[in-house]
Amino acid sequence: MEFLEELSINVMIPAVCVVETASVIARLTGNRELAKLASEKLRDIYHVVREDQLLDQAWEIALTTGASGFDSYFIAAAKVFDALLMTDDVSMADKAARLGVNVILVREADIEEIRSTLQDA
Repeated sequence: MEFLEELSINVMIPAVCVVETASVIARLTGNRELAKLASEKLRDIYHVVREDQLLDQAWEIALTTGASGFDSYFIAAAKVFDALLMTDDVSMADKAARLGVNVILVREADIEEIRSTLQDA
């Protein structure tokens, strides 16, 4: 995350990420206000891509790869906007790569590889 800020990288997330973040935090903490604050922060600092911009592509990805709905939206965002997909999810990375999406699996990359990839993106 530091590299993203340092390099002034514009980060985009599908709208479903805001909803999922709110849901997970509320469920795990029981704290609605914390969940609201965290999910609002996502909306403030990242470019949130509306579902209508991704639905058809995400649907096709789900049908083609069997990826989860959540993963399909992230892959679709990268595909639609020809953007780098950064993930820690091996399955998502594999599916994205098979579709020709530029992806970096952060759990298998060292810090310098991540920095270099971001600078080239």
